[in-house]
Amino acid sequence: MEAGPTSAPPTCWRSPGGSCATTASARSPSTVRVTENVSRSAKEVDFEAAWGSPEATDSVIADWRSALDFVREPAGDAPLGYWGLSMGTMMGLPLVAALDEVRVALLGLMGLWGPNADRLAADAPRLRCPVRFLVQWDDEIVPRDRALELFTRIGSAEKTLHGNPGRHVEV
Repeated sequence: MEAGPTSAPPTCWRSPGGSCATTASARSPSTVRVTENVSRSAKEVDFEAAWGSPEATDSVIADWRSALDFVREPAGDAPLGYWGLSMGTMMGLPLVAALDEVRVALLGLMGLWGPNADRLAADAPRLRCPVRFLVQWDDEIVPRDRALELFTRIGSAEKTLHGNPGRHVEV
């Protein structure tokens, strides 16, 4: 990693196998480097504990409801769609399941793994709007079989799966 004021400390996303994908620099945030067997810090463990708690997801849903109320006041009741990939699906799928007013959702780059896998498994069957679900076929972060398992659990009668060649960030 380059030194200097334009560099940022790497951010780590862990796969179930213990790999750590990190951003290479602040100048090229789309560049991802995977490092095997990186030891876990106390902050990462605390983050996973918070991320997996039911209160964390419920708090995100409450925040989104407040943001939508704020936006809808001047904008009215225009149709509402949701687009969230990776962590946007992690927290967004439970949101879409909780909001009847979402008319369509684009989700993906996520599967049934990680600290909130049970929450995703429970909420996926509650999805009723049309869903497009994206899977990166060579995803080094989200195991393909876990992504397909999440797609299978989505309860919408109108859902499509789009498999794209490439790694997690190459969608």
